[in-house]
Amino acid sequence: MSEIRRTLLDDSGAPAGLSPDAAFIASRNAGAAALLLHHADVYRALHARYQQEGPSAEIEAIALEAAGDLATVMQSLRRRPDLLLVMEVSPDLVAPPLPIIDQLLFSFVLLTDSHAGEDSEAALTPQILDELLALPTVKRWLDSLHAELVFNLDATFDDPEEP
Repeated sequence: MSEIRRTLLDDSGAPAGLSPDAAFIASRNAGAAALLLHHADVYRALHARYQQEGPSAEIEAIALEAAGDLATVMQSLRRRPDLLLVMEVSPDLVAPPLPIIDQLLFSFVLLTDSHAGEDSEAALTPQILDELLALPTVKRWLDSLHAELVFNLDATFDDPEEP
């Protein structure tokens, strides 16, 4: 398991004194926000490379790793629908924009198929991704978490193994 995935599944960074359920949702929510911000940058750079260079083994590997990161946090969140429901109905909490994270995940997956051809056109464009990230509900969610880029990873992929 990659270090990012371990970080995403670790509840130890949640504020002290929370119940186990609250610590779980706080850590996953924060991880999803940081991952969405970082992987949006990764996606923009990777999409540009895919458009310029076409498919390659390196692009496929990077896209697969990014999709795996997003899938890790998404599956972790979705295995607790009870907590997601509480977030959706609570006036004090903002639920993560799961459909937008899904769209980013699926767009990475489309970049992993060197034979996708026209199917790759179904992937998000960087412009549409920016529009989705600018939606009021997404901005409110990110703002509620004071989300920021926290992963020390290079979105230019000079060396995808090194931060």
